[in-house]
Amino acid sequence: QLDSAQRRVMTVARVHERLYQSDEIGTVELAPYLRGMCDDLVASLASGCGRLRIEVEAPSVALPADKVVLLGLMINELATNALRHAYPDGEGVVRVVAGVEQGSLVLAVRDSGPGLPAGFDPARSRGFGMKLVRGLAQRLDGRVDAATGAGGAEIRVVLPLQPPARPVADAAAPRGDGRGAQVSA
Repeated sequence: QLDSAQRRVMTVARVHERLYQSDEIGTVELAPYLRGMCDDLVASLASGCGRLRIEVEAPSVALPADKVVLLGLMINELATNALRHAYPDGEGVVRVVAGVEQGSLVLAVRDSGPGLPAGFDPARSRGFGMKLVRGLAQRLDGRVDAATGAGGAEIRVVLPLQPPARPVADAAAPRGDGRGAQVSA
């Protein structure tokens, strides 16, 4: 429990660190934020007892910092669960993939482990981590989906973007309120 709480605090701290590095006040670049957070997560979980990795694929978009905190907490929970449950022997790769599809930000956490239990439904899960992810997604008007198969498990968080995400190169250009893409709250 203490380790989980510590990882959540580090997730928020990383957003603040990225805010100080950002050229645009109040926004954080998603790709480097996710990479750094996932590197920290692997370091805290692996502690020399295995070969765990997280590969991150994300677009260069700037998002409001308050939304990135919530995204980070969701990815932290999902990636931690994937590393622990898919790879109990301490060896494996989890993929965190973010992208923009049809006006929504889609975050997927994939593993190649044994998959989810038969009949798993994220909407009915009673685990604290999934309840947290579901609650944070709902707070952002999003949803959580799950899929499993012979190739492992995938949990997807789909969040509407308001206004559409802009590439980082365009994020500094004034548009709307000047805060870049926003996940609706």
